[in-house]
Amino acid sequence: MAVPEQTPYIEHTGNGATTSFALKFQCESKDHLIVLVDDIEPPIETWSLIDGKVVFTTAPATGK
Repeated sequence: MAVPEQTPYIEHTGNGATTSFALKFQCESKDHLIVLVDDIEPPIETWSLIDGKVVFTTAPATGK
């Protein structure tokens, strides 16, 4: 039986202070991620993938 392709999805909400957001799935390259802040893709240089976490250089604003 074939298993359909699944795209993992996780959502976090910024609080203006937190810069690190854990993924709950394995990803080895930021090239394999789509990161959005309020449905807008931030510039690739404003975040990194470090040890299974998306880490922003500046914390997303509260509610973003």
